[in-house]
Amino acid sequence: MGKRGIELAGITESWLEELKAKTDILTVIGGYTKLVKKGRSFWGSCPFHHERTPSFSVNPEGGYYHCFGCGAGGDVIKFVMQIESIDFIDAVKLLAEKAGMKLPEFENSDELRVQKKKKDELRNMMKLAARRYYDNLTTREEGKEALNYLRSRGVEDKYIVRFGLGASLGFNDIVDYLQKQGFSKELMVDAGIAEVKNGRYFDALHGRLIFPIFNNFGEVVAFGGRFLGKTDFAKYKNATNTVLFDKSKNLYGINLLSKLKQRQKVDSVIIVEGYMDTISLVQAGIENVVASMGTALTPQQAKKLKNYADTVYICYDGDGAGQKATLRGLAILKEAGLNVKIMSLPDGMDPDDTVKKLGKEGFVALQNQAKPLVEYRLSLCEKLLGDSVEQRTAYTNSALDVLRELQSTVEKEGYLPTIASKSGLSIDALRRELYEKKDKKEEVTVNEGVGVDKSLQGKDVGYYTAARFILATMLAGKTYDVEGESLGAYFDNQTHTDIFNYVNLCRQEQKPIVAGNLFGAVDDSELNAIIGTRLAPNEEESERRFFKESALRIKKKYLEKRIKTLSDLIRKEQDQDKKKAYLEELNNLIIPTKK
Repeated sequence: MGKRGIELAGITESWLEELKAKTDILTVIGGYTKLVKKGRSFWGSCPFHHERTPSFSVNPEGGYYHCFGCGAGGDVIKFVMQIESIDFIDAVKLLAEKAGMKLPEFENSDELRVQKKKKDELRNMMKLAARRYYDNLTTREEGKEALNYLRSRGVEDKYIVRFGLGASLGFNDIVDYLQKQGFSKELMVDAGIAEVKNGRYFDALHGRLIFPIFNNFGEVVAFGGRFLGKTDFAKYKNATNTVLFDKSKNLYGINLLSKLKQRQKVDSVIIVEGYMDTISLVQAGIENVVASMGTALTPQQAKKLKNYADTVYICYDGDGAGQKATLRGLAILKEAGLNVKIMSLPDGMDPDDTVKKLGKEGFVALQNQAKPLVEYRLSLCEKLLGDSVEQRTAYTNSALDVLRELQSTVEKEGYLPTIASKSGLSIDALRRELYEKKDKKEEVTVNEGVGVDKSLQGKDVGYYTAARFILATMLAGKTYDVEGESLGAYFDNQTHTDIFNYVNLCRQEQKPIVAGNLFGAVDDSELNAIIGTRLAPNEEESERRFFKESALRIKKKYLEKRIKTLSDLIRKEQDQDKKKAYLEELNNLIIPTKK
């Protein structure tokens, strides 16, 4: 069976099976969505997409979850990876800590052992650096300027604590402090804490108000800073990428959003630009907020947000730069499957200013007035409007381009009256322009896959439907064997063969069949499709009959393929003995028929 390729990290398949056996998948998943027992499985609303009718199933015996709505599925490790947007090793580490299991030493790889040691050292150093910066702000005389600045901005002491705010005092303070704690200057540079110039090491954020940046688990992974005095350079300095921090994957405040999700359902997330925007909104009681830290949104950040909610509100500054940043993020968020709404703030104001002036109720009122993605884009097109024919044409063409990106004809038609009223053109004229200029490529592909299982596109539907049903019944512990015949030879997919062999081995050794143990050892997407195959637990006879039909189908498929192969070999083979052997095998093959 194919391996996960993680033995190099000292983590073997047997160790993973032990970890999953000691981890209650119901407890882990139940921390994110309420589960109710129905039959042998537990059901609830999917934490990965919005739904009214629960279609998310957890099978504790099989050690896996599967959503029949969005198709998400896997073992408990995959769930933690998906819900927390973290990699495999971090998910394993989290579960191992909860299970009281020690991670294996990386005996098989000196390189990985060194990497792990360095990461652990970096995490410890970042924690101590954050503590030092915080103490500088709250206990030292030199930190009063930064503390007074925060209070002048209305930041209360408990939110200074919650966000771990701090202060950098001079060029050498943090470098000298961390060096006394046993950390090397080179490690400080690797963490982004220090910079080096002409052989001199100094605090990369010297003289600034410090904003620690946390990951999902509340670990400090980077620092950002704001210069308080007058300066010719940018006031804010954001963190650079390091071993612990990737700005394209992280969001400021994601740790607090994770805690919020553990306490309650998060229906939406508000995205702002800066640190102070986030702090002010949270202090005002609006906790479902994160900041992009002044950078354009990335697909990785969009994917992370999708794990928390299906709806996002973009709330960037009301100036021109903020509107441009909004536009850059729209397509990325939409492609991630998010419902995007755009808040409009008064000109020249940012979320921090807005919530202080209008309060929580006023801010929420603006949120309630947020425009859906299409309406916002159409409103931007209105800037092209004018009295001339050229200006009206420019507006019309731009607005229709927005509609052409929509898949729903009903939605397109719904916006035509608005465009007609603003452009002065008739709806019929707009409709002709909209549909007659549709891109030909789009016409060819728009209906591709409609009503078809996406995992079967480009595949032999008959074979995969049959093979998946057979394997789904076997993983469910059912024994609808066909006249004692082994079906293993008839599978035309390595993952199917591996799963079949696994089930047979479990039967021979009288071990429980745990489908969750197969994730990582076979093709996860195909395994997920198999466990998502709907069976008929209350219609055993019907199920047995379909099992038999499916077995005949894959056998017939195999034999037809083998007959073709043998016929080709016979035609090309020069050796008479080999040709005779091929003929004998061919004569013994009988294509089964449905009885």
